[in-house]
Amino acid sequence: LLLAACPAATVAFRSASAYTPHLRLCMSSFSSSPSSTLTSSASTPIYAYLSVESTQTTARELLLSRTDQANQSAPFSVLAGSQGLGRGTNSRTWISPPDNLYLTVVVPSSKLLVPGAFPLSLVPLKVGTVVHSAITKVLPSAAAASVSLKWPNDVLVDGKKVAGVLIEMDRNCFLIGVGCNVGVAPTVAKEGRELGREAGRLLDYCYAEGDASNGNGTGSGNAHGIKPEGVKAIIAELADTITSDIHVWAENCEGTGDQVVEDFSRHVEFNRRIQMRTENGEGGGRGRWVTPLNLERDGRLRVRVEGGGVEILTSDYTI
Repeated sequence: LLLAACPAATVAFRSASAYTPHLRLCMSSFSSSPSSTLTSSASTPIYAYLSVESTQTTARELLLSRTDQANQSAPFSVLAGSQGLGRGTNSRTWISPPDNLYLTVVVPSSKLLVPGAFPLSLVPLKVGTVVHSAITKVLPSAAAASVSLKWPNDVLVDGKKVAGVLIEMDRNCFLIGVGCNVGVAPTVAKEGRELGREAGRLLDYCYAEGDASNGNGTGSGNAHGIKPEGVKAIIAELADTITSDIHVWAENCEGTGDQVVEDFSRHVEFNRRIQMRTENGEGGGRGRWVTPLNLERDGRLRVRVEGGGVEILTSDYTI
């Protein structure tokens, strides 16, 4: 793939053949019901659907349908080609057209609710770090250098949001929802309760070489030269990597809480002014300006409030 849109960056190549994901996705991989089950490189089953209401809802339905007591806590993932009612944090809408990643990774709570383990408040940060790592692996190195994290678990490229995480709990399992803009950058509201950061897409940072559509909008690809099967390959690699890395981490609970905070902090732009959301969209949704200073050991964010003192944030308040 060729880096196409990274200001002042050295152009870097990664050939289309370099994408060799463990999962092989094509349109037949997706169905209205999972007629076939994909398997991640960590041997976790991944149920693929053409379209769902939301992968979180489908994961709940699958958990509810399990009658085998021994199998009720077995891990799995749900992957969808699109979502009709995708959800983000605080019940905001996650716009979910085709050609993006929509994934829910189901992890038994017993894997994480371990006495003496690090605080559960650090789980969102750990998942954010996993998603950040997966995204950098599918981008050329110059583009990967522009990937960052926004507390508590958004992934940005050149300041634009390309991925987000929603973590819920149901039937003694964590439902870890991950959305990533691969081929499409949805238009995000600029005011009100749905106010959000401008969206980006991975496709803007790479295109395939060696065919008739290498970046000039001709042939069977698109303006960036990625053909439909290329987008599917990137989605497959992300789904496999995120599923596998989350389950391997949950199984082994490697690393301390301090290590999770340190790993996340390494990719955050501290001391850069950002704006907070208002709780219910008042004032167009835009609130106070703050400057992130550092993370507390339990994952909370310490900020300096413009015109005020220092506060500690516990939830998703910033744009």
